[in-house]
Amino acid sequence: DGGRDDDDDEGAMPRLTVFARGYEFVFRAKIIPDDCGGEKQQFGVFVTCNPLRGENDANQEINLKPGELIDLGTFGDDDDDDDDRGNKTLSAFIVKNYIHKFKIGRWGVVSGRDDAVCDPTDDETGKLRDGPSRRVLSYVRKHAGRGERRLFPTINARIAPDMSVHMLFGMRYEGNWDEYEAGMQELVPLFGGREVEVTASRSYGFGSKQVAGSKCLQSIGVFQTEDIVASVRQLDRMFGSSDAVDRHPSSLIERSKRVVECLLDRAEKLLEMFSDVKFRSGDDCGIGFDGHDDSPLISASQHLKKLARMFGEHNMK
Repeated sequence: DGGRDDDDDEGAMPRLTVFARGYEFVFRAKIIPDDCGGEKQQFGVFVTCNPLRGENDANQEINLKPGELIDLGTFGDDDDDDDDRGNKTLSAFIVKNYIHKFKIGRWGVVSGRDDAVCDPTDDETGKLRDGPSRRVLSYVRKHAGRGERRLFPTINARIAPDMSVHMLFGMRYEGNWDEYEAGMQELVPLFGGREVEVTASRSYGFGSKQVAGSKCLQSIGVFQTEDIVASVRQLDRMFGSSDAVDRHPSSLIERSKRVVECLLDRAEKLLEMFSDVKFRSGDDCGIGFDGHDDSPLISASQHLKKLARMFGEHNMK
């Protein structure tokens, strides 16, 4: 089995060719009409397949066991050694997605764990990074499952032992045979020579942007220490340079300020709770509730206060 991303034609949408189980699969990114009839540009990925043995074998069945998936390669930059940039915790992704007004949500892919998201976008701009923009799988739509046109997700993300994110093609079997068969029925036209759209799972959709904004801030309000630390690290990536604030529009700074205030409020509540538990237990060695080490949270809180002052000073200009 093997595959390649073909982007030799300047300005053309990317294409991926994969050879597996006696077939040549070709995945093509395309611009498609807006589902709601608007003018907003949408992308989708469509696949065709042809048998490798010639036209006489056009009706051969693909040799896959139920739930077996075809590896399409890694997702993201080949030369990206920075795990934080491409693979984020869900908490860091929520913060970044809120700040960028949810435009990066269309690109993020859940990576096979509830707390891991593969994010191919630039931290400062929210746009696709150069490497992922040439990868066809960056343009896969999220599974909507609405209306008569129900699409089962057939692109799945999994984290390998080396922490790279692999994209897999096929219908997952999760114990429900009827659902598995219904999903496979959507792939039947593929082996009859027709083109079929592939979609990925939407595991954390929040609905409308107004509802999403409220839910994001609510979720930040219940973050735990590791979530706050990951969020601060994400904010530092976005605003770590001395002129980063001045490069962003005031609306983005205002959203960032809102996030920082919410994180700081949560951090202080957690520190107060841990301090109360330590006082009652007579423990003053910096180890809080259930052996929790307060020092990362204290450091994060101090960093958040600096960010809050920075955003406040920017708004006064």
